[in-house]
Amino acid sequence: MAGESKGGDILNRKSNIMRSIYTIMLAAVVAAASIMVPEKAMAAVSERLAGSDRYGTSIKISQAGWESSINVVLATGEDFPDALCAAPLARKLDAPILLSEKWQLRGDIESEIIRLGAKNIYIIGGTGVVSAAVETRLTQKGITVTRLSGNDRYQTSIAVANYMKAQFGLNTEAAVATGADFPDALSIAPIAADKGIPIILSPKAAVTADVSSFIMAAGIQKTYIIGGTGVLSDAVLYSLPGAERISGKDRYETNAAIINRFMADLNFDNPYITTGLNFPDALAGSALAPSTSSPIILADKNMSGVIKDIIKAKLGEIKSVTALGGEGAVPYSVLENLYFNNFRGNSPGNITGGGIAATNGAKIYYANNSFGVVNASGTGKKIFLENDTPMFINIMDDGWIYYFNLSDQGKLYKVYKDGAGRQPLSADMALYINVVGEWIYYSNGLDSNSIYKIKTDGTGRTKLDSGSASELNVVDGHIYYVSGDAEKNIYRINTDGTGKIKLGSDSAGAINVTGDYIYYRNISDNSRIYRIKTDGTGRQLVVSDSTLSLNVEGDTIYYSNNSLDGQLYKVKTDGTSKAEVSSDRPIFINIVGNYIYYIGAQDELLYRINTDGTGRQEVK
Repeated sequence: MAGESKGGDILNRKSNIMRSIYTIMLAAVVAAASIMVPEKAMAAVSERLAGSDRYGTSIKISQAGWESSINVVLATGEDFPDALCAAPLARKLDAPILLSEKWQLRGDIESEIIRLGAKNIYIIGGTGVVSAAVETRLTQKGITVTRLSGNDRYQTSIAVANYMKAQFGLNTEAAVATGADFPDALSIAPIAADKGIPIILSPKAAVTADVSSFIMAAGIQKTYIIGGTGVLSDAVLYSLPGAERISGKDRYETNAAIINRFMADLNFDNPYITTGLNFPDALAGSALAPSTSSPIILADKNMSGVIKDIIKAKLGEIKSVTALGGEGAVPYSVLENLYFNNFRGNSPGNITGGGIAATNGAKIYYANNSFGVVNASGTGKKIFLENDTPMFINIMDDGWIYYFNLSDQGKLYKVYKDGAGRQPLSADMALYINVVGEWIYYSNGLDSNSIYKIKTDGTGRTKLDSGSASELNVVDGHIYYVSGDAEKNIYRINTDGTGKIKLGSDSAGAINVTGDYIYYRNISDNSRIYRIKTDGTGRQLVVSDSTLSLNVEGDTIYYSNNSLDGQLYKVKTDGTSKAEVSSDRPIFINIVGNYIYYIGAQDELLYRINTDGTGRQEVK
């Protein structure tokens, strides 16, 4: 079989380079092997609440949270100011927030109101945001309409707060947010709703007289000032009782600061993730999230490190995540960047390069003549496992390591980072292993290199595609790979096995999916380095050097310069700043932190060198 031949080639090639495996020198390992190390719950996006537009998404959120409701809060879907204060009222009313166009009550929104069996509608804002025509349509349906509004956004927030005070009573706390933008108010909204405190909007320079009067009349003793001095001045802070500022340098860090401040009050079983670039989805979600005391996380394409830190700290609690909004609002790439990349076992470029090194931050695990482990600083090298020879190493944040075990016919294995719990997951010859989230994706060398996936607990083994595949890169919900036929074209398939397409006609090797591009050696053009966009367009030559091995990290390509004698070079992804890193001739290039791990073709030994070309050392 073709797959068996290819798998055998890899086994034979690697057996000449890596012959045995390091182990942790602990006499207790054998005894510990019988101890089960608890796995953290590996969550997945269990649900995406999305409609065809913002109004449809508000309906989906309503349907997810309410089988029926006699109350509905109706807010404009066209602009944010009046709607920002709606969540605490919705929580008091146990009501969903539906969005409305200004001039008409949409048919789908009306149908949802009927499904809910609503008797009371609370419109937030004046006729300038939700017209009298909408109100008339509702009253014609026999629904009682209460409009809460003021002359501007600030007075509207006071009107809502006063209604809450009159109908339900208030405690002695309030949240104060800018009325000039939406992110800060929406970050505090689910928490304010859960705590039963109103959201008061304020101008930047000073609170209005209406705000001051409300604060005094309501007996407010504690105020949370949401956002930095760029949105609410210190004059606002000093004029309010018991003021505490919660802020970050931007909307995302403020979102993180709010979550951290109220961490003890939040339930991370199912956090909600939505865009930080627009308001409607977060607004509708702010009525649903308080029902489970869940946070709403604001996301963009370049996630704040503090948000990622929160997710990592809560991995053991998270059972699922729910995206609010469609692919246009919350792309899968955002979810992967925020959430699943916390569970990525190794970079796609390293896997293409044999997966000979992987890190969990503190330690680097590597394959040589043995399976080794070393501190990230380079100190404390020791043997990890004596009888396994690994390739395609993946290590997850929960401490589990997954690998192709050359010592056992390339079977898929897992072991805990301390050496305990070692076990085979599958008898498949698992090549090009990518562990992302709760799934392991690989090319099965015992089935013509067909693409498979299996869960990290060994269940759910599924064949995704029958075509021969190598150099798997699993990124943004897609598997990119090189076909195993003579054409060696780049293909893309969804991680559920659907949507297979060919990306260009070049014969390719050493593919690296990074950002919006696929970098590869173009066998059709003397193995020069090219790139195309992930949709197959925008083909361009990056550097005219020929190569056999390459790895892209950030904005830099590390590669063997086979236009010379195969030396280790680097170049920017735009083709500039080409420089030699080492005179060694590398194969299996892996980038881990500030180090390049590679096998020198000149002597088949494992080396490590700093990315700036200093500190070369053999890794024994």
